[in-house]
Amino acid sequence: ALGRLYLATNAPKLALKELRRASPLREQYPDLDLDIARAQLALGAHREALAALRSYRGPPGGEIAALEATARAALGEKDEAKK
Repeated sequence: ALGRLYLATNAPKLALKELRRASPLREQYPDLDLDIARAQLALGAHREALAALRSYRGPPGGEIAALEATARAALGEKDEAKK
């Protein structure tokens, strides 16, 4: 909850710290990896964000594709971002 609050207040560095601390709770909170990816994208850690998205085990959705496309575009992977 604290990590999401930090994300909402545009404090991705603090959010990432709290979200990583919550990592053992991934099974109960499948969106945790999405929140981690959001924080990493905001910090410019695009490869790490892609890794977090690959770890995501929640229901599929358009937001996952959008986050992945954003990370790939930032890495210069334009063709992959369009998929």
